Amino acid sequence: MTKKNRGRPARLPLEALRAKIWYRAVSLATGLDDRGLQARFDGEQIYRHDSKTDWSRKWKNYKEGLNNPRLEKVLRIEAEVPGTAQWHEHFLWHVIRTKPNSQAEINDLLLAQPQLRDLLFVPCSLNAGKWQRADVTNVLIHQLAALGNFDGLATLLLFVWESELISSLELRSMALRGYRMIQEGLRQLPVLQSDLPELLMLIDSTFPEWVHLSPDKVLRVVIFSQELPAGYPGVSTEADTDG
Repeated sequence: MTKKNRGRPARLPLEALRAKIWYRAVSLATGLDDRGLQARFDGEQIYRHDSKTDWSRKWKNYKEGLNNPRLEKVLRIEAEVPGTAQWHEHFLWHVIRTKPNSQAEINDLLLAQPQLRDLLFVPCSLNAGKWQRADVTNVLIHQLAALGNFDGLATLLLFVWESELISSLELRSMALRGYRMIQEGLRQLPVLQSDLPELLMLIDSTFPEWVHLSPDKVLRVVIFSQELPAGYPGVSTEADTDG
């Protein structure tokens, strides 16, 4: 008889990264460590008796990626420290987690990002007030990579998903080239200094390269963006058959 494992399910790397990156954003913006952040935002959870102070692990857990803050807390802190919520609620996390089912779903997600609309859409000539996607060209890929932020990264990864929907090796190659280009800009962001290698490793594993072995066989190859840490178990590749 197989013994069932008890306890909480393992944390997903993506959720751990969301927590750690958000924590670092709040910490950098306030200049506070985990205890300082608890004192400022969750002071009621600090218990003092005699000469001792008991600190909860809440903020330390965020720092270590063991727990994620509730949306209400993220928004409450955003009101005091503007610009921090985006790191936890950015559509990048949805893009990595969820493969879209259609191009319409991709278009709707991109249209919901007003900061990207002028770059990714043009007014529809046949329907006033409507938008249509701009063509994905090398120029657009370079423009997205030059953003050097989560907006550009998320869009490039959406293009990779789109390449699977329309079976376009050209689009996939362009989007993954843009993904490699944008990494230099991401490395300049202080919030990502500690966690970017782990984020890139997650993305590399989720969005592999395609190598066409024959018309009906595709080899998915994971090419890591950086040197793997010592003891990393490695990643296998698998061949898919079209149709």
